[in-house]
Parts: sequence; C-alpha cells; structure tokens
Amino acid sequence: GTVGLLVQAALTWLTSAALKTGREWFPEGTATYFALQMTDGTTAFGHALGGMFGLTRVLTYGVYFVEWSAPVLLFSPVRTAEARVIAIVALTAMHVGFGLSLRLGFFPAISICALLPFVPACVWDRLGRPSADRRPRSLTVGANALAAAALVLVVALNVDAVSGSWIAVPEAWARLADVLRLDRTWAMFAPYPDKRIGWFVVRGHLPSG
Repeated sequence: GTVGLLVQAALTWLTSAALKTGREWFPEGTATYFALQMTDGTTAFGHALGGMFGLTRVLTYGVYFVEWSAPVLLFSPVRTAEARVIAIVALTAMHVGFGLSLRLGFFPAISICALLPFVPACVWDRLGRPSADRRPRSLTVGANALAAAALVLVVALNVDAVSGSWIAVPEAWARLADVLRLDRTWAMFAPYPDKRIGWFVVRGHLPSG
C-alpha cells in the first residue's frame, strides 16, 4: 500500500514529462508563453507573465526538467532526506506557479498534498512534531494484494499512455480504470500547448427578426 501511494504520485509528473514531446518544451522553450496566451484559462497574473517572453522560456525549461528530475529525487537511495526536500520544494514551487497563473481549481493544492507522504521524518522533527516511535500498523495480506493489483493497473495505464501504439493494455483494464476513477495520465499542455486563440460565437435572432 505504501509503495502504491508513493509510486502513483511520482508517475503523475513522470508521465506528464514524457508526454511533453513538442519542440515548444525543448529545445525551443516557448511552451509557457503559448500556454499563458489563453483568454479563458489564464489569470491576470498569468497574462502579465505571458508578456515576458524571456522569463517564460526560463519557466518552460524549469517545468520540463523539474517534472523529469523531481520524481527520481523522491526515490533517491543516496542522501534520501535531502533529495526529497529538494524535490518537494521544486514541485511545490511549480504548482504554486501553476495556481497563480492558470485557473486550475483545486488541482495545484491536491498535487502539493500528494507530496506530504514524501516529507522526511527529520523535517517533522524540526517542526516540533517528533516522529512516532511505535511501529505502523501493517495491512492484511488481502489488502496488500488489492493495493498491488491497483498499482499494476496504474503503472500499465501510464506506460500505455506514453508508449503510443507500442504497448496497449486490454480494453477490460481500461474500462475497470474508468469505473475505479484511476485516471490514466496527466497530459497538461502535452505534447505542446494549443496555439489557437478564439472565442465562441452564438448565432441567433431577436424577436423582431
């Protein structure tokens, strides 16, 4: 169960990075600029930021490389606590930036909350919340088996999403994922942001004709 909790969070950012295959992300670095030109989904702060082309290039590279590197740092076997703190700070900053620039509802907050299980014990100790000495309660064999099956399903669906037509999960697996609300991927602005800007036009007639 613990493995599933941690791995599925890391898969969110890894899959998002793997799906960003457009040149707008790398090497051009124009993806953030195009994303902030949206008329509906961008905040006032985002519109102002979108006018700073040089800064948006820096932010594009930042998002792209943080999504690739931070999930790896979360599972670093060397200096694990320090690596996790760096990854958590980077991902939190990224999602705060998303929330300030784009109208994404609760998505940035939920993504930041998904990082809480990765916070090392030394951080809680420094905050005056000593880690519990008692051993955590273990799941039953059946519960662990169910968690393992769900993890296999989530990993398979993410591999399917980033592999194109090379690897495909059975249709029954996809239907099961829909029923369980195990969303497959986070494909935000992938492979690149939409470059079309427009608005809806509704044609109608007044009572006078």
